[in-house]
Amino acid sequence: MNIITRLSRNSALLLIAIIAVHVGLWILGSTIEADSTGDVEYSYKLWVDALHVNGKWGGINAVWVYPFVAWIPMLLAKILVFTDYKTAWLAIASLLNIFAIGQLIGWGRRPQNYKAAWYFLAFIAALGPVAISRLDGISVSIALLGVASLQVVSNSNDSFGKISLRSNRALIWFTVVAWMKVWTVALVIGLLSTKETLRRQLWVIASTCGVIIAFAALLGANLNLFSFIWFQSNRGLQIESPIANIWVWLTALKSGDSLIYFDNMLITWQVSGPGDALVSTLMGLAMLVAISITGYLIWQGHKSGVEVTRLASLGALTATLDLIVFNKVGSPQYQIWITVPVVMGLYFGLKNWRVPVIATLLLAALTQVIYPIMYTHLVVAEILPVWVLTARNLILIALLVWSNIQLGKKPSENSAV
Repeated sequence: MNIITRLSRNSALLLIAIIAVHVGLWILGSTIEADSTGDVEYSYKLWVDALHVNGKWGGINAVWVYPFVAWIPMLLAKILVFTDYKTAWLAIASLLNIFAIGQLIGWGRRPQNYKAAWYFLAFIAALGPVAISRLDGISVSIALLGVASLQVVSNSNDSFGKISLRSNRALIWFTVVAWMKVWTVALVIGLLSTKETLRRQLWVIASTCGVIIAFAALLGANLNLFSFIWFQSNRGLQIESPIANIWVWLTALKSGDSLIYFDNMLITWQVSGPGDALVSTLMGLAMLVAISITGYLIWQGHKSGVEVTRLASLGALTATLDLIVFNKVGSPQYQIWITVPVVMGLYFGLKNWRVPVIATLLLAALTQVIYPIMYTHLVVAEILPVWVLTARNLILIALLVWSNIQLGKKPSENSAV
């Protein structure tokens, strides 16, 4: 074991790095990159405060952008009355990250997983304060607990491969988190298997959803329980989304009637121009088609005997990228979703996993450059930030293509790579 490996598996060094990164994110989010923590004070806190005024619960008996479980961290930050709301939120997010990393490495008992822990820490450092100042970061921390619960077991009687996964606890975690932020459906898709295992998995998912819906019913939920589904349908194309890059360039080049404008209701910058409304409408269908293709490739992989750990990681990565690349909303915090399937691949010790590791770290760094560092220049379509945004989106698309190709390979092709 060389010195770099020994240092990377040093628990004290990892703990120091965790503290340093999170303190750095706190400082950046409170000073230089203060805009990146705006959602905490100007969305989450305002929603919680409004409960005392109108008694309306978003996602339960009122329309809301999120599934109702998203209330839990928002309310928890309010309950911590010994400090201000933003500090409480950042503390909760940081502690969840520490706990998730601890679970991944088995609190020092799983030395093979230190690489996954270091990757996650490097990613959130590269992404910046949005990694801990958005609901997405909370959802990722909890999803990582699901990854840490996955167990690989030998199964010589399995006709589909030599090993199988015990995934029930992970599916419960992922399903619960999907009622906070829907993206973890991609992780569920990655774990879905075939035949008898699939029946058990679907039962676990349905049972978990049943308990959550029953709890919502006790709180007085109506059809607004599902309002997060249709709330997004009327949104335009947000400037950071890959598809919006077309109109961002048209605006930068002052071509046609394209422009970038601020939507006061959604509190976001969007694009407008020829064909934008039609494309915005079609993006939902495009995403559904992409997810269907991913599901088909996973199913084919199981039939051809691809190793389940590879299928789970690649399937989750591809499905997550489907949700980002074909999304008309391109918020910077969405990038943190990718960490979970990449961590999954590192957790399983997959070979040839450098491409997603390097690509996603680069995506994180470019995203922080875009938001918040260059954001005020991007919204007026200056050329340099438009180029940076374009580079980031091209890497996203390239990674999705790579992931689809890898997911479609047969076992013999995987061993030859």
